[in-house]
Amino acid sequence: MKQPVLVLMVFCLLMAPCVWAGPEAAPPSSTAPADLGKLRDITGVEQVPEPPPAPPWPLWPWLIPAWLLVGGLLLWLWRRRRRREAPSPPADQWALAEIRRIEGLELAGNGEVERYHTLLSDVVRRYLELRFHLPASRQTTPEFLQAMTASGLLAPAQQALLGGFLERCDLAKFARAGFSPEECRQAATTARAFVEQTAPGKPATVEPGRVG
Repeated sequence: MKQPVLVLMVFCLLMAPCVWAGPEAAPPSSTAPADLGKLRDITGVEQVPEPPPAPPWPLWPWLIPAWLLVGGLLLWLWRRRRRREAPSPPADQWALAEIRRIEGLELAGNGEVERYHTLLSDVVRRYLELRFHLPASRQTTPEFLQAMTASGLLAPAQQALLGGFLERCDLAKFARAGFSPEECRQAATTARAFVEQTAPGKPATVEPGRVG
């Protein structure tokens, strides 16, 4: 009995310091006490700064088409002005060029006798309008020949040449007269001779263009 009691007493003596030592003291705090004098007053709601604006779109992609458009417009205006300022050919030179063009169409060889004489007649009438300022295209052949005779603008030989040419053209246009290619070429030769004989020393001018 003495041994268990002795062991219990030894155990109690060993555990006694742990029981009566109490809880471990907390280490001293290193945080300094707050200085109430440095605290800020309560303020209103602060505005959040706006984000920076987005960078603007570059202008050069839009300027290139605009420059091309303006450049094209200026070029068109310059060319149009040059065409207007270009001197018109003299009336006789215009008529002779038109007669050559009509001959090059080969209408007589293709059987288009009516159109061939119509174009030649229109050229000669237009030439006389420009040369003598007469309404040649708005008069019938007899009316126009009578007006030319009364005006005294043509010599008798020129008057006869013009009358024969216009009457021949009327036969082809209205009477459907059939002329051979050689006779058609002779009509162009007559028109050319009349223009050359009546061409003035200082000719009138005509806007470039084509008859027919």
